[in-house]
Amino acid sequence: MYYAGEPYGSVLAQFKALLNQPEFFGRLTGAQGCGKSALLEQAVQHYQQQGYLTRYFPANPDSPTALRSALRKSLGLPKTHNFQRNLQDHLSHEALTHKGIVLVFDDCHLMNNATLLEVTKLTDIQISNSCMLSIIMCGSDTLDERLKRDHELRPVLQRITLSSHLTPLDKKGTALFLQKLFDNANQQDLIFEPQALTLLFDVSKGLPQRVIEIGMLSSNLYRSQELSTPVGKTDLIQVLKHPSLAMPRYTSRRPTRDMAIAATGIAATLLIAVAATAFLMLQPTPATVASDTTVASASTPIPPLPGNTMPPLGDIDGINDATLDAEPPVVAETEPVQAVVPQQISSDQTAMTMAAPEVEPELELEPEQERATDVATPVIAEQPEPAIESADNVTEPDSAEQTLQRWIAAWQSRDVDAYFSFYHNDFFPRGFDSVSAWQENRRRNIANRDWIEMQISELSVNDIAERTTQLEFWLDYQSPGYSDRTQKQVLMRLGDQGWQIVQEINLEIIYL
Repeated sequence: MYYAGEPYGSVLAQFKALLNQPEFFGRLTGAQGCGKSALLEQAVQHYQQQGYLTRYFPANPDSPTALRSALRKSLGLPKTHNFQRNLQDHLSHEALTHKGIVLVFDDCHLMNNATLLEVTKLTDIQISNSCMLSIIMCGSDTLDERLKRDHELRPVLQRITLSSHLTPLDKKGTALFLQKLFDNANQQDLIFEPQALTLLFDVSKGLPQRVIEIGMLSSNLYRSQELSTPVGKTDLIQVLKHPSLAMPRYTSRRPTRDMAIAATGIAATLLIAVAATAFLMLQPTPATVASDTTVASASTPIPPLPGNTMPPLGDIDGINDATLDAEPPVVAETEPVQAVVPQQISSDQTAMTMAAPEVEPELELEPEQERATDVATPVIAEQPEPAIESADNVTEPDSAEQTLQRWIAAWQSRDVDAYFSFYHNDFFPRGFDSVSAWQENRRRNIANRDWIEMQISELSVNDIAERTTQLEFWLDYQSPGYSDRTQKQVLMRLGDQGWQIVQEINLEIIYL
């Protein structure tokens, strides 16, 4: 659904005005879920109505070679070594029937520098001293940060003729967007009370993608008569707790005096622990006793969350009228921590063992954080597998080919968690800055599809090392509004979890 209100109406007008220029290189950035793709779809429709040939690339090529292959297949160019000459010939032919060609690349923040520079070089191709090819790049806010920070990308920044940033909806825009959503669903009688609208705005942060998820769930519950109208604040809280949202939850918690006391207690505990450790190190304790002495450390920093990950929706448990009507928090959110009182240490003990303070529940780390944690883990030599006493109890692991089929099945059923389980801890995605950025991209492209159909053909399996196998195959992919044929190369390694993917490369993509 496209919303023509602000800020979308003015941003779309800017991209329509680009057609007044003989050539253009536009850039659209904004937070994930703010509606960039929906706006670009409207721009592409306008370009087509004005006689421009348009091509939309939703998947980011991970190399200049993959970019040229995607363009070759999309534009129907012959497969020869002289790509630029073929593209010039194609543009000359299209000039007879079209005003120009507009290429739209989505998720450009995931492209590496070499691919971004290759996109920029496309604007050098001219026909009769004029450029027939125009470019629009779309990406998250991290694209702006990279272009400004990385000197290697200065040519990209210099070519851009329009830079537009799409901001989230304000409170009034969120209410209007929700109303249009209900109008399109023929549910004009579904109304939200002002306090419920305020909560919806706080939870969604003005991002249309979240408003749609919450609004459509409210619509479904209303149709099933589990939700009355008008929807009040308490009703909306129950909607947000519904398991079908399957997203992090919302919290509104004010820091309390107990939290400050707990933090002070922990600081005091750590100070005493450090002092006691220094005292123990000066004592002539036997080696056997000293080796058993452990000191808890709380100084290891937690890596920051990646900047291109959509912020969580928060925790809605414990919301009541008082927390919703209270003033917003003045400090960063933290989980309440219980103060820990250190155990008394007797001075007449010859061997002392200090009690570590109670440890908070382990934080759930993003995949990128888990990779950072794994680096610090000492490498342990692989132990030989135990001898099998009876052949009847042997459970042979699936072959690499069977694992590939199960991976495709999880992908096709849109079970994202099962899909990720087939990847090894050593896997690092090509064309992405981090594993978490890749996972966020895959989660969005898989879980949001209504259906996915895939078929493997021309599979070849080659054992390239002990417990390592390379699989090459063609994958035919279809989903609502998108289909392609991709030649993939997958490297699998056999370990404790069976065969897992350590490398995945798209050798060629044919857009259908």
